[in-house]
Amino acid sequence: MPFQNKEIRTLTRLGLTSCQAKVYLALVRSGISTAKTISMVSKVARPDIYRIMPMLQKLGLAEKIINVPTKFEATPIREGVTSLLDHKSKETYELQQEAKELLKKFKERQPKTPIQEGDKQLVLIPERERLILSLKKAAEDAQSSMDIICPQEAFPKGLLIMNEVYEKAMGRGVKIRWLLEKPKDINPWPEIVQTFMKNPFFKLRIVLKPPEARLGIFDKKEVFIATHPTTRAMESTALWTNNPSLLRIVHDYFERLWITALENLDEEQPITNALV
Repeated sequence: MPFQNKEIRTLTRLGLTSCQAKVYLALVRSGISTAKTISMVSKVARPDIYRIMPMLQKLGLAEKIINVPTKFEATPIREGVTSLLDHKSKETYELQQEAKELLKKFKERQPKTPIQEGDKQLVLIPERERLILSLKKAAEDAQSSMDIICPQEAFPKGLLIMNEVYEKAMGRGVKIRWLLEKPKDINPWPEIVQTFMKNPFFKLRIVLKPPEARLGIFDKKEVFIATHPTTRAMESTALWTNNPSLLRIVHDYFERLWITALENLDEEQPITNALV
């Protein structure tokens, strides 16, 4: 039976090389075997089998049987995978400890970050990981409000990514207002959205036309604006600023949309009541 790419990929993610994974799977399927048999089943050259087997033995995935000819036996797949997982966990733990030591070593020597209270400037933040970290930090520091505009399809995913920090923010009384365009279908909101909508500190409104910007305003003191608002959530670079003039423009834009937005999907006309 030929090996599945997924089987080999799983073992390589657990720490084996591709050839090691093929040899181990061949031995698991063949039972006690010679290097010749393992080579035929795994499609790995016989000289490489003799090089790989000592490595698998060292990892606890195989045993050598002294015989003529020499034979090998695989550790059962359940035990083998468990052993690899344990090794991976230990490696990850050690890496975490080394990372903590590194951060501790440089903590007092950390240079001034580009975003500092009192600075009036613009910062371009790269996509994905750096942007997510920046948004989480802004949400963690928020004391009174967060105003957000994002595409409808990115809404549930955004809540999932920011779930914990949003929950903590609302727990300390931060009000979150969220604007997005009207959904293309009438399916019920995902469970996480329904959960958030039950919180009195979370308000959602719908605009009839897709917003021309994707942004987040925090405490009316800083704002993140996607440079490519039509791309998927957090795959765009973002412009951060605490410049008062730009903040006023962005804040006024959000308020105009909020005033005329729908409070629920059943409404046909925009609301005109006062801000909440």
